[in-house]
Amino acid sequence: MITTELISQQEDKRELPDGWRWVKLGDVCEIVMGQSPVGTSYNSLGKGEPLLNGPSEFGSVHPTPVQWTTDPTRFAEPEDILFCVRGATTGRKNIADQRYCIGRGLAAIRGKSGQAINEFLFFLLDAVTSTLLRETAGSTFPNLPGEKLERFKILLPPFDEQKRIAAILNEQMEAVERSRQATLAQLEAAIALPAAYLRAVFNSPEAQKWERKQLGELAQFKNGINFTGDQKGQGTLTVDVLNMYSDSVYIQMDKLYRVDIRISDEYLLHPQDILFVRSSVKEEGVAWSACFSEYTEPITFCGFLIRARLIEANIHPEFLIYYLRQDSLRSLLISKSGRGTITNINQENLKTVTVPTPPLAVQKRITATLTEQLAEVEHLQKSLKYQLDAINKLPATLLRRAFNGEL
Repeated sequence: MITTELISQQEDKRELPDGWRWVKLGDVCEIVMGQSPVGTSYNSLGKGEPLLNGPSEFGSVHPTPVQWTTDPTRFAEPEDILFCVRGATTGRKNIADQRYCIGRGLAAIRGKSGQAINEFLFFLLDAVTSTLLRETAGSTFPNLPGEKLERFKILLPPFDEQKRIAAILNEQMEAVERSRQATLAQLEAAIALPAAYLRAVFNSPEAQKWERKQLGELAQFKNGINFTGDQKGQGTLTVDVLNMYSDSVYIQMDKLYRVDIRISDEYLLHPQDILFVRSSVKEEGVAWSACFSEYTEPITFCGFLIRARLIEANIHPEFLIYYLRQDSLRSLLISKSGRGTITNINQENLKTVTVPTPPLAVQKRITATLTEQLAEVEHLQKSLKYQLDAINKLPATLLRRAFNGEL
């Protein structure tokens, strides 16, 4: 059995398939190491030769040049493999669709006539990249010089077998990509479902008839306490911004920390309190969450949060949470925050939010329906993410099979 590791390490005495042999990459390929032109020759006007300096110009298969040079140095020819040889992106690949001048971050690899074909080498390089990267171990800046690439040993099948393997892998990889795109489309649709469910409820003809009140009439607000790092310890459980999730109704209890200061009762949470993220460097950090329904010890909240405590008996807290989770309301609050790079939501803006107040029985019915729908969506999203993860692992599996002689 030939493993992916074996195809790129030193020769051993295991039996190889007929015609397979150990070769140095430089013996069966031409390897052109890039060399950056003089900086004054660069332009973005299309004058001279298209220039590639690294993977920033890479696409899914072919690159898209964004600069040119009037003083080209070294070239990749059409169908060459463009291989990154420097920095964190070492090992990334594309295929040249035209002649390019290549900078020092790239190498152009092409199979020698009758010995190696580029399509096969493209897949082979995928299989050996992890071993190639070990050639750069110990360096703070990965770098694969030309001599290392040329001396690197690979296990190569006969020329006709290379063609056969490449043809099968091309077909399989195309099928994998079609499956990946289809699953991504399903996942995107599933991610959009919660917002659609909320719009269906709160923009419905029925909802237009509901009475409305401002949030300031329904709840009292209080900002949390600002804690310093040296106050964290073994004392009172504390809710922080990290415990808030914009797509969740409840707070994650297992991620709370503690503070070693005396907390007055006015800063302790009640079971149906609602918390808002007051300040965040990310728009998606603007979240709200119903407090947990059961807990066994006092819990407080930090200064980045605002607590809303309901004073109106005829409002269901989870109904209110679902209403507030609408993207349109989130955008409205953000627009009022006067934000630069940091979002700041204050109590006055929250108090002016208009909230529908249908009969309590209607609120409970809607809450139960939305809870069931969103639980199903969460399950669907997890399933699709698991499926996508499995699809993303398929190429490595197919490569192992190919280089184990199992195709």
